[in-house]
Amino acid sequence: MVSENTRFELTILGSGTSVPSLERSSCSILLDLGDDKLLFDLGPGTMRRLLETR
Repeated sequence: MVSENTRFELTILGSGTSVPSLERSSCSILLDLGDDKLLFDLGPGTMRRLLETR
């Protein structure tokens, strides 16, 4: 459960466009709420970028 004192970490995994690119990952965001982690806007390259953050 999220309370008003819950700390979170927001990681931008990709900020590119919807056009496929070898240099840029499409938009994807990881919201880390401690025990809970939420992924938004998953696109090509998201899993690679997620592995790079760990």
